[in-house]
Amino acid sequence: PLPISFMEQLSQYANLDAIVCDNQRISYQELHNGAVQIAQKIEQSNIQTNEHVAILLPKGWEQVVSVLACGYAGVAYLPLSISYPKNRIDYLLKETNIKMVLSANTLFSDKSLEVVDVGSFVDLDSKMPHYPIKAKSKR
Repeated sequence: PLPISFMEQLSQYANLDAIVCDNQRISYQELHNGAVQIAQKIEQSNIQTNEHVAILLPKGWEQVVSVLACGYAGVAYLPLSISYPKNRIDYLLKETNIKMVLSANTLFSDKSLEVVDVGSFVDLDSKMPHYPIKAKSKR
């Protein structure tokens, strides 16, 4: 699974660039730090491994951190395009029984769901410890 492969890369290349996007460089360690913070938030919200988390973000580091966090937490994610019409997004969220949306406050808000504003919530400089990955290996 992606989280396990990522942890192998983290141990070798922690200070090297993992993402270069819009004049911003994010190291493997910073990417890990952000993913751990979101994974912990998912677990605190009691999202179960058979439930889904929606990711509604433009292409960028926030989207990558969110996908990795879902892997760390062992939950499936539903990628939603920001170009979808609102009624399509609402329909998909309802039909898939989404409990949490990883997004940006400027893109999405819904009082009936927990919405995590990834860009504001994540502190890439905050050193996070090793994380017990919940993703299951297919071995």
